[in-house]
Amino acid sequence: DPATVNITVNSVNDPPQVDAGVNLTANEGDVVTFAGSFTDIDIGDTHTIHWDFDISDGLDGVSADGTLTPSHIYPDDGVYTASLTVTDAGGLYATATTTVTVADVLPVALATVSDSTPSYGVPVTFNGSGSYAASTDVLSYTWQLGDGSTGAGMIVNQVYAVPGAYTATLSVTDDDGNSASAMIPFLV
Repeated sequence: DPATVNITVNSVNDPPQVDAGVNLTANEGDVVTFAGSFTDIDIGDTHTIHWDFDISDGLDGVSADGTLTPSHIYPDDGVYTASLTVTDAGGLYATATTTVTVADVLPVALATVSDSTPSYGVPVTFNGSGSYAASTDVLSYTWQLGDGSTGAGMIVNQVYAVPGAYTATLSVTDDDGNSASAMIPFLV
């Protein structure tokens, strides 16, 4: 006698397979573009995409959703771990990470003088405000004013009591300890 057997086939949900892309390098303040990808053998499954741009310290707090190729700017040098998490409609997820190595950018010292041939006994103003550092680095300013005196700050004033040829030197140092200098020769 023939018999009928009912077989119920339950679908099995598999998690996606995720790749956060190659390790990346950049300079402070550069735009870093990620290239993540994923595959899922469950045809027709929908997915959510989430990037966390720095899981290593938990402080970055910046993330992106919905794209496999987001961009992010790292304002300071260091080594960062970025993670890509893809979650399917059934709640299964997979995470992959990539490393971003951000290099320090050296500061640039630019200095000007209010008068390149000042009279002695008259104040001369030296200005280092054109100097700059990468992204969030903060600069400190020190001056060697050519007559044995020194100054600190972005703008300094000096009175030269003796006529002659002088060279003022501005040194700027960023908060990573890197420095650069600019010299201004002039006659008094």
